[in-house]
Amino acid sequence: MNNLSTEELVNGESHVDLTEQQIQALQPRQLIDYAISMYTSGQPVQVIMNQCGLTRTRLYNQMRKRGISPNRQVSSMPVTLDNELLSLYNEAREEIGALKYQLNEAQRRIADLEA
Repeated sequence: MNNLSTEELVNGESHVDLTEQQIQALQPRQLIDYAISMYTSGQPVQVIMNQCGLTRTRLYNQMRKRGISPNRQVSSMPVTLDNELLSLYNEAREEIGALKYQLNEAQRRIADLEA
């Protein structure tokens, strides 16, 4: 079973059900690929954890590394809105930084004038 290609394990459309012995014979990378293919094909996380011997944390971390959200719920906020909000947030942070600098400069001048 070690000759099973990564593409065969990752692609949800060609997900194959392996026996317990076949799962145990997988290399670590293949095991993760197989677990992710199970997830993308709709298998419950608890079943994946039991069959593959993975913790939820390890499964989710590996999914995130590959750009897969471990949340099956559909986002109610469009991605474009997410990007727009992030852009506005970053602009606000830059503006706050500039204002803090100006405030510090004004306080320094006041202290110099008082001295």
